[in-house]
Amino acid sequence: MARGISTILTAAAAMGLSSLLVPASARPEPQPPNIVVIITDDMRADQIDEMPLVQRDLVAEGRSFERAFIVDPVCCPSRVSFLRGQYAHSTSVYDIDGTWGGWGGIRRAGLETSTLATWLTPTHYTALVGKYVNGYGSATVIPPGWDRWRAMMKAGYPAGTWNMSVQGTRVAPPTYSTTALTDESVAAIEASGDEPVFLWVGYYAPHSPSTPEPRYESETQDCGQVDYRTSKSFNEAGTDSLSVDGLTGMLDKSRWLKSRTPWSPAMAQEQGRDAPLRACRSLLSVDDGVARIVAALEAKDPGLRNTVIVFTSDQGFQFGEHNWIAKRVPYEGTVRVPFVVRADGLLPGDGASVDAVNHVLNIDLAPTLVALAGTTATPGCPSIEPFSSACRQRGGKFDGRSFASLLTLAPNPAPYFSERTFLIEMYDDDGFPSYCAVRSPDAKLIRYYRSAGADYEGYDLTGAYGRADPHELHSVVHSNTDGIASFRAGGAELFDDLYPSLVSLCDPRPPGYPAF
Repeated sequence: MARGISTILTAAAAMGLSSLLVPASARPEPQPPNIVVIITDDMRADQIDEMPLVQRDLVAEGRSFERAFIVDPVCCPSRVSFLRGQYAHSTSVYDIDGTWGGWGGIRRAGLETSTLATWLTPTHYTALVGKYVNGYGSATVIPPGWDRWRAMMKAGYPAGTWNMSVQGTRVAPPTYSTTALTDESVAAIEASGDEPVFLWVGYYAPHSPSTPEPRYESETQDCGQVDYRTSKSFNEAGTDSLSVDGLTGMLDKSRWLKSRTPWSPAMAQEQGRDAPLRACRSLLSVDDGVARIVAALEAKDPGLRNTVIVFTSDQGFQFGEHNWIAKRVPYEGTVRVPFVVRADGLLPGDGASVDAVNHVLNIDLAPTLVALAGTTATPGCPSIEPFSSACRQRGGKFDGRSFASLLTLAPNPAPYFSERTFLIEMYDDDGFPSYCAVRSPDAKLIRYYRSAGADYEGYDLTGAYGRADPHELHSVVHSNTDGIASFRAGGAELFDDLYPSLVSLCDPRPPGYPAF
């Protein structure tokens, strides 16, 4: 049997000194850990602050990664990256449907034969509950590796608006969806018996329309103060009056975005206050669900000494920053996600934040869980060209790296994480620009492309290039109508530093994206 969490790092810390006095031949071989991954849908990093039970049961007892990011801010490619530990350009999945996305694209590429589920099924009872990927619509098809299958098909909140595949049969539970998914999650933990469980929970909340459970429709204690109208980049077209080279508002953004106009008070109220309030209230049922899942795990593993719990989201969301209401963009509100790991065998009552670790990514989750399970895996490559050949040239390996070493009693962040520059990539065939972007610990460089040509944006996030702009208000790299990069103060240095990484990491490029 594979090594468990108790032997991943130091035996003295995880097993106790007394166990070291027992001859090795007489010790029972430890089981792999229980692993539970809880993923919300369209949840920003800052929304975890309004979830008191998550704060109590996970944040206060685990390790929060304050700089956690996803590498493709769209549901389907992000979830595939979580499950396989690879960039979109290694999986060929860029969108929620069409040739390059959705469940159909995943199946055409042959990706389901190599995921966390298939890698862990030899040692774990594997269960999926809730959202799998966009486009999953055949109740009778259960992807490889999953022992227990409770996948949401038609998404929704109130009973009657959603349904799911229950082990190959379409079922419409007569319950609010978040509560039903929690019920199924607890049942999966109980069904695993004495076997280690690998449970993947995909809550639909807080995805639009963010319908709260009736008991939370008017809740004010946790959500009453939520209001994004106070953000410096909210309604930027109407609120940014600082002139940079004579440009104010959105005029220093790329061509696809700079034409946005100021919002009316009613529009600002809906996007900055009402919509995020609904989202917050919908997350309170998830908050309850997390507490119930933790309780079920404590019944299975008293003290949670051999259990790993991960809480995160598939991507963030813009609540009106830069006059944008959605995901897809490479701005901070969309690419930053909550990321908390509770592993009491390694971090008993730690409750620490890893501020010094700059970039932990969704592509790091799969190699981390494989390492904690004491096994090995190689995700392999899609069957679709040109991504298949490019992936094979890299050996079909993980694009991410295990952060298991960061889950120690004495954190010592590795340079790989604290100095990391990573790729954010996007493909769209519905009018939204495709792009590649790179984010370093200090800055971000974006190259958009659609039929009108290429556009650049660049942001000095920390002041490393002369002026800190964490809200991404003033691009120091820009284009006019020719797609050629031009610079404001600090922009040339930023461009020189990040452009080589943009070229090397954006390889292969998104479909139809022009060469550099």
